[in-house]
Amino acid sequence: MKQTEARPLLPTQSLQETRNADSFFGIPRRIQGLLLVALSGFTFSLLSAVVKYTSYSMPSMETAFWRSAVACLLNLVAMQAYGVSTRVERQFWAPLAIRCVGGCCGVVFGFYAMQQLVLADASVLLLTSSVMTFFLGVLVLNERVDAINLGSAFFSFIGVICVCRPPIIFGSASDDHPPLLGVLSAFLAAAGEASGYVSMRRLQELHFTVTIHNFLVMCTVVSSLWLAATRNTIVLDLSVSLWCAVLALGVLGFLGQLFLTRGYQLENAGPASIMRYLDIVFVFIWDTVFLHETISAWSVVGAVIICTSAIVLVLHRLHQ
Repeated sequence: MKQTEARPLLPTQSLQETRNADSFFGIPRRIQGLLLVALSGFTFSLLSAVVKYTSYSMPSMETAFWRSAVACLLNLVAMQAYGVSTRVERQFWAPLAIRCVGGCCGVVFGFYAMQQLVLADASVLLLTSSVMTFFLGVLVLNERVDAINLGSAFFSFIGVICVCRPPIIFGSASDDHPPLLGVLSAFLAAAGEASGYVSMRRLQELHFTVTIHNFLVMCTVVSSLWLAATRNTIVLDLSVSLWCAVLALGVLGFLGQLFLTRGYQLENAGPASIMRYLDIVFVFIWDTVFLHETISAWSVVGAVIICTSAIVLVLHRLHQ
């Protein structure tokens, strides 16, 4: 009788498992997704700096190939560590195909837009993918939208414009207009990325390394075919610094995709897409610190707007 009374009414292990399911390292589950997406923005900003370095020595599609191929190998190691198979159940085929095709379209059309447009113009147009993701999440996934989410999306995009200061909006000394094909390509890239981000919400039950694996395989194949079609060869005789850059491309690309994929699985597509704007704030910081570029008042205003919108969104999620 005494032994029976001494037993706990609820197993302590189950209680601990419940707590672990709701938090990770003390971080509430409801904001884990936002933090992971923000961390992916930080990682991708470092990746952008490496891409900028390699652009002086190799074509953009060759850079894309190395990023995808090395990251794919690292992801295979991660899948072995998790004990995950590459097999995908039929119920995930459609959203996974949308994720892969949309992501590849984002890469292909995005590279073309960057070649045809002023980089600032291309950056702003490509970042409209976050706005598209926000509204696609509402239309396709029936995600609930409130005034704070909508306001954060609007002001974050205003902040991006302030940081980039595109001549198409702010004007320039030249009267040249951006080519229409480049503008259309940027919007197609943004639409592809948005569809890929939204499809991740349909892949919550699929292990995130499997999603990353299929995306990276498709990007590797597409970039290889692109190089073959344009009769460009993959150069293996690289300097030590370039090989280090190639490895950095793969590591940062793998980590960025890992954080991004898992973040979109945990968080609604709309709020998560807003956190992607932090990417350009980090890029702005690296340009200022390492390249010693002059900080303009518009850049400071834009960075403050973006960070404030992200903080408001996180606080809003904490109180929901």
